[in-house]
Amino acid sequence: LIVSDYSSIENRVLAYGAGDTATLDLFRKDLDQYVDMAAYLYSAVYEAVTEDQRLLGKVIVLGCGLGMGGNKFQGVAAGWGVELTEAEACRAVEAYRSKYPKVKQFWYAARGAMLNALRSPGSVFKINDIATAKYASDRNRKPWLIVTLRSGRAIFYYKPFIDPDGNLCYWGINPYSKKFDKLRMTPGTCAQNIVQAFARDCMAQGLLNVEARMYEIDLIGTVHDEALGETDEDRGNEVTLAEFNKNLCDIPWAPGLPVAAKGYIAKRYRK
Repeated sequence: LIVSDYSSIENRVLAYGAGDTATLDLFRKDLDQYVDMAAYLYSAVYEAVTEDQRLLGKVIVLGCGLGMGGNKFQGVAAGWGVELTEAEACRAVEAYRSKYPKVKQFWYAARGAMLNALRSPGSVFKINDIATAKYASDRNRKPWLIVTLRSGRAIFYYKPFIDPDGNLCYWGINPYSKKFDKLRMTPGTCAQNIVQAFARDCMAQGLLNVEARMYEIDLIGTVHDEALGETDEDRGNEVTLAEFNKNLCDIPWAPGLPVAAKGYIAKRYRK
């Protein structure tokens, strides 16, 4: 087996969509974003961050990138074994938003473009440089909000509307009740949908690259952000793995996105 996974793919795409060049440069330098966040929170130098501080930095980066508030973050942190008071949780959230103002702006830019699309049917609105939003009807006159990604793939929201409180809503399957229901989109949710779909398309592009360029590998599946391939034992070497990683990271429609992947060769899959 040849197994390789993307490194912090959603965090990288989030920074890319937000136009956060400082964070993208951090990834290009192969520095640890969790350590960087902890250094900011504790007003410490990068090299002096402890393991416990890094853990909190990791929880903040993973938990706060898509609009999570203090109360919910407190519970998420507890799930990671990090106990915070309500005040500490709110401080962590504010620290994230202070350090990554462009990410916060991206949340609202995404929702703003989608709302504008509903207000101006047929017009196309850019969501930074990562996607576009448009409101249109299909041949059966069913209305859709269409968010088109850089890859060319689109996300469709059925019967979108703006409720009396100004919230962006659409109709779909409620993830909790499993029933067809009205669903509300927060600014963070708008950005989350784009980021996760964009990251998925990076994986799809990488797999297509491997399939087209590496005849010696049979792709057999994915596990979250990991790609799994199978090859003959005599071809399973570090050179092949390096080429596998390189192809996974070649995303021509996302210039400037610092994608990175690493993996291993083994007879059994491991996590």
